[in-house]
Amino acid sequence: MAEHRFESRWDAPGRCLYLQGEIDEATLPELRRALDEALQSVGDTLWVDLTGVVHLPSSALGVVATTRRDAAGRGTTVHLRSEVGTISHRILRVSGLPVFG
Repeated sequence: MAEHRFESRWDAPGRCLYLQGEIDEATLPELRRALDEALQSVGDTLWVDLTGVVHLPSSALGVVATTRRDAAGRGTTVHLRSEVGTISHRILRVSGLPVFG
């Protein structure tokens, strides 16, 4: 079985945080940290690209949803993006979180 280590990459000019790999209970702190650091670097808009995420449990969805809510309270909109047909896109659609794809 292939290992899908969780990784994040910040693209400052595009104001986009790219996530890939598996997000699970062990990597939730890394997800929170990546989102928090990205939010500190943007003004009114942050894009989070989850196209490369291959495992997205409900606990990770909770982190993403909470981040969106808290950012909105500070005047920052967090947009989620994932290519149509990917695992993350299907999960985001089913969860009801708005996703661009």
